[in-house]
Amino acid sequence: MPETKEFIIIVIKYFIVIWGGYEVMRKTTSKEMWVFMLIGAISILGNMFLFNNPLKDGGRYSGFYLDPNNGGLICIMGFALTFVMPKKIQLLGKIIFTMLGLFTFSRTFIVSWLIMNLLSIKLSLKNAKMLGLGFALLSTLLVYNEFLPKKNQRLENLGAMISGNEEKAKELNKDSRLETWARYYDFLLDKPIFGNGYAAFGGNGVAPPVGVHNTYLLIWGEAGIIPLLIFLMYLASLIRKGYAIFKKTPQVLMMTLALSLFLLTNHNFFTTDYSIMILLWLHIQIYQENKKSEPKKVVSHDKKHRSYVV
Repeated sequence: MPETKEFIIIVIKYFIVIWGGYEVMRKTTSKEMWVFMLIGAISILGNMFLFNNPLKDGGRYSGFYLDPNNGGLICIMGFALTFVMPKKIQLLGKIIFTMLGLFTFSRTFIVSWLIMNLLSIKLSLKNAKMLGLGFALLSTLLVYNEFLPKKNQRLENLGAMISGNEEKAKELNKDSRLETWARYYDFLLDKPIFGNGYAAFGGNGVAPPVGVHNTYLLIWGEAGIIPLLIFLMYLASLIRKGYAIFKKTPQVLMMTLALSLFLLTNHNFFTTDYSIMILLWLHIQIYQENKKSEPKKVVSHDKKHRSYVV
């Protein structure tokens, strides 16, 4: 727990980001958001070719975002936004975000990518071809892996799974988030109602040096069960409303689901501004779409016998 003065500064900065960020996101269109995601995703190429250290990186890259899982979040958000871009760039955009996302080798990215492509079939059966393209890109990476000075372990395990080598494929479960979460279960159960306090489930809290790597457990462990339930109900509401407008704005449901999955593996949601900005943008998109669909009220003015649309 930081000192009181430091904590107050953190809170003030947080609300400045929320208030200012809401206004920025309110004026940000889907196309502009897509461009931002594209710039972020392309930074992964910079990581690969300008700041590449194969022996240290192990074939995983993150671009601006330092952590490959965060880089994977940006790529999957850009992939979802591609569904509402002009048709002439949709396929190219999907390939770019898929390839760059695969270079992060984030398991969350791969799972989210599969869910999005399965959902997209509901829009059009033609979207199923992306599953085949994704498999082709992954196969290309398996070949690429053979030329790395230090082979990417996850890619090797994926290759083993495809080839049927079950023993080696089981290594995909090593270093799983389940092991990390388990470090915090005792502290979670010790104070489930009111929590252990701010920063308790971060890297320097009750179980150093590794953070909990789960936003939901972070909220529960630090603030208690009631804030967690409020947060879960809020996300569930966004998913429900996103599903209702899926045909018109498919990116909203896709991005909300992907962000919800990402929060299962990341505990920096409240300290990484781009994650908060994405959630603010999704909230605004749903609010604006619902406002458009509201029936307009007609108010008549008896005195002048006129009707006004409100």
